[in-house]
Amino acid sequence: MALTDKQARSAKPSDKPYKLADTLSLYLLVKPNGFRI
Repeated sequence: MALTDKQARSAKPSDKPYKLADTLSLYLLVKPNGFRI
């Protein structure tokens, strides 16, 4: 499944950093301060 713009923008910060991944091994890292890389 492809990572969409809507999913990236709606990602909420957590206590620990986490990744949202797609099927092509690309990922978005969401940091606890809300910063997305």
